[in-house]
Amino acid sequence: MGLFDFLKKKQKKEELELGENLRKAVIELSDVKDENTDEYRPSGEFGYNIDNPVMVRNIVEGYHYLDTLECENNDPIIYSRLGSTMSDKLAHPIDIYEIINEKTNEIIGKIHIYGYGEQLSSKTPKGLKFK
Repeated sequence: MGLFDFLKKKQKKEELELGENLRKAVIELSDVKDENTDEYRPSGEFGYNIDNPVMVRNIVEGYHYLDTLECENNDPIIYSRLGSTMSDKLAHPIDIYEIINEKTNEIIGKIHIYGYGEQLSSKTPKGLKFK
């Protein structure tokens, strides 16, 4: 290990944080649609409302998304697929997952995941965060 390797690690961490912040800003801006179009406009609480599901590109990515979540207090979660439903705003089924705090067995809520999105969401539903 060289004398200045710690500086490289700090710079790399700062670059990753900057990239993550930029990615989140782009995602938030992309959620804003023109009022005069028929484009999808999310409504309700992100992830918990059927009309504002977590967007992923496919089913496998949906499971990966769920696997990267934990409670805000760092407690692990477990999830169980309850089924799927439809929304008037989206063309394909939306999967529903019950989210449970693994340590306390407390039910956090039901998250809706849409596996036909154009990109993987970088947001997390209220009360959850990425590991």
